[in-house]
Amino acid sequence: MRPIALEEFYGRTVFLGLDLAATKDLTALCIFSPGDDERPAICKVLYWLPEETAKSRNDVAPYVQWVEQGHINTTPGNIVDYSVIRQAFYNLQENCLVHSVGYDEWNAWETTAELTGAGFNMQKVLPRYGYQSNPTKRIEMDILSGRFELDNNPVLLWNFSNVALDFDSQDNIKINKQKSSEKIDGVAAMVDAFYVWL
Repeated sequence: MRPIALEEFYGRTVFLGLDLAATKDLTALCIFSPGDDERPAICKVLYWLPEETAKSRNDVAPYVQWVEQGHINTTPGNIVDYSVIRQAFYNLQENCLVHSVGYDEWNAWETTAELTGAGFNMQKVLPRYGYQSNPTKRIEMDILSGRFELDNNPVLLWNFSNVALDFDSQDNIKINKQKSSEKIDGVAAMVDAFYVWL
């Protein structure tokens, strides 16, 4: 793992995954670009958190430190400013070839409607095995085999440490937000991005 700059995605085809916060929690946007003969595959997760949440929930995780270090972006006040997140999409649209966006539909109607109107190919990723098993397994396999470079972000590492998985009788898997010990937004966004890629 290494720090991956946003500019490294510019000029490349990217697949995005969006996990929107309700009002006060983490929002995560995963950016994944497959590799080619000249460039390796790279993956980065951007985070946003309301300023007041960062201060009030610093006992859960070192949010204030992560904000100061640039690992989390903040929006003013105590609720997430979705317009700031949409602006990140428009920046990527200007600088990358955005193939498609996977998203969890919960709480996402207004944002996804606007992004669809702006020309983004938005695809729902439902919390079901049929949607989540293949991308979740692929993420695990590709990380272990080093098939893509993952941004060295302590927030994402914390998210991974919080993940709980459900299994069915056919050995399919999906992440379980209710069973997870704390926030897993970055991992959920990665699953959404890998779903639209695959």
